[in-house]
Amino acid sequence: MLRRFLAAALLALALAGYASADYLLIVINLNAKDPSKEDSDQPKGGMGGGSQPLVPPMGKGGGSPMQPMGDKDKSKADEDADDVPDLVVVVVEVEPIMKVKEPAKMFNQSKMWGDFRHKLAPPRGKVDPKIDLPNKGWFYEATILEESAGKPLKTAADLFAERKKEVLKEKPLAQKVVHDVALFALKLGLVDECAKVMDDLAVSDKDNSAVKAYLAVKAELEKPVADKEVKWKEKLLDGYKASSLDKHHFVLLHPSTLNDKDVEPHLKQLEKSFRAYYYWWACKGVALPMAKERQVAVLTEARQKFTDLKSKLTAGPVVADSFFASREATSVFSRERGDEHYKKLVRYTNDKYWQVESPYDRHKLLTGQAGSGVPTSDKKGNKLRLQDRETLAKIPRIFALTMRALEHEWEQTSLTHQASRQMLYATKQLPRNVHAPEWIQFGVGSLFESPLQSPWPTIGAPNPYWLPRFLEAHKDVADASAVALLKKVVTDGYFREKTKEGKDKEATSKAREANLRKARAASWALTYYVACAESGDTPKYLGNLQRYFKELSRQPRDADLDEKTLWACFTRAFDLDSDEKVKNFANAWIRYVQGAPQEARAIHKKINELHKKMNTPPPKKEGGNTGGNSPLLPPMMK
Repeated sequence: MLRRFLAAALLALALAGYASADYLLIVINLNAKDPSKEDSDQPKGGMGGGSQPLVPPMGKGGGSPMQPMGDKDKSKADEDADDVPDLVVVVVEVEPIMKVKEPAKMFNQSKMWGDFRHKLAPPRGKVDPKIDLPNKGWFYEATILEESAGKPLKTAADLFAERKKEVLKEKPLAQKVVHDVALFALKLGLVDECAKVMDDLAVSDKDNSAVKAYLAVKAELEKPVADKEVKWKEKLLDGYKASSLDKHHFVLLHPSTLNDKDVEPHLKQLEKSFRAYYYWWACKGVALPMAKERQVAVLTEARQKFTDLKSKLTAGPVVADSFFASREATSVFSRERGDEHYKKLVRYTNDKYWQVESPYDRHKLLTGQAGSGVPTSDKKGNKLRLQDRETLAKIPRIFALTMRALEHEWEQTSLTHQASRQMLYATKQLPRNVHAPEWIQFGVGSLFESPLQSPWPTIGAPNPYWLPRFLEAHKDVADASAVALLKKVVTDGYFREKTKEGKDKEATSKAREANLRKARAASWALTYYVACAESGDTPKYLGNLQRYFKELSRQPRDADLDEKTLWACFTRAFDLDSDEKVKNFANAWIRYVQGAPQEARAIHKKINELHKKMNTPPPKKEGGNTGGNSPLLPPMMK
């Protein structure tokens, strides 16, 4: 009975102990000017002689914040933060281990060093990944994200535990548990927790439509899965091998230089996305048909191989250095992150620290082992004391953590996005040989992805990356413009637009990227509306979305669909048979997205604050130094 489920669930909550954790927002300004040096604008890594600028030791104030760009860069103040490759942003989950009350408040407000434990250490070896970080420096700022002043942003685990306890104490009906607990777990990326909730509900209420759908899906997931023959593998992937995990639904083709352990995290994330897709639909009362063969994915190591496959397969648009080829039913991922922000950070840090024969090792710097990953002697061959080696590690450790976090988030975004696109076809919602519009493919991928610059995955929830970008692009939308926006999204108008080529290649590239972001933000927003809008606790348009898939499935094979056809498919599926209905639908869509909760809005707000700060020239002071005093670390032994 439901009473037994509630008792068991409440007991589990009482016994569960989630480790304390916070989300650390790291922002680096690669173009900051070192105020302590007349002729230098970059931090120096060097092995000896001279000192390294950073921030004061823990407990001492006076550190100067991130410095702005020089006068020649004032014009960049009006740029979108997304267009500035000098501004590197990442969110890292950490466990504060400072022995102080309210560590978030102390760290954010006291110009102090903080001690943390992170989860980004190299996977091999027994390590305690501790790291000490300053909250401010002339090229860098770190902030523990807060809901309000002094109150850290709650972790996904804490939010779920609170919600579950709150809902279950009221002895709710099964459908409320599905809606408010199981689906909420997915919104936080807690896929296994969703399954546990549904398993417990199945003991007490097998007649609930969502529970029925879940049990049907669960039974199919437990059946053996067959391997799929990849006919083009021998021709295009010479030297690649296949890896898979027992009872998992993806096979990953990868260079034979990587072993099964190297790719196991990729396979586990693909399986997690596979199950999340089925669970989400099941919680909505829909048991999707199960894929009978393992889904195929490819992980390339060399950039050239990724480019080569993109040209030879029926590749869709690249998202986070990955794409889905619908005809071959294959997702392809690059092992290298290739966006301009990351590449600029790589160039910058390679020049300072990671040269081929450099004694600095960015992986060892993250292990938590004191003095590891830095030179053991100075330029004259004198052995360095542990204290001096730790001093040397300060700046490069910040870069090492940032680089690893950037790589991890990119990997998670690409895996979750493309796996979800792939599920559209694996579940027969769309046929492989129909040219489905990009808006719905990207929209579904972004609805189930782990977004960039986000503290957690957001399966079926407001996307912390795309929501603020949509709201910024469409601040004032009137009736007519809402209808025009709807038509532009549905007919792939944004994706069809060509950016005007100008003489300034950099400006043209930025304009192209800005248009693409606008297209993708709007695609996510419309998909979020039709998939998640509700009437009470009942999906409002999910049935129409399924009809839309069927409308697209009836279109001619291997043919591009024009704007008239795409609009007709959408309006038929959503019963928009008059101008008045179209207008009402468009306005309701905008209002729904504008009212979406933004649990992680602190991230986007902080990024814009720091972007504005880095582009605001400092007040000029007598003596020629406009940057203020920058504290220095102790000089190295000579």
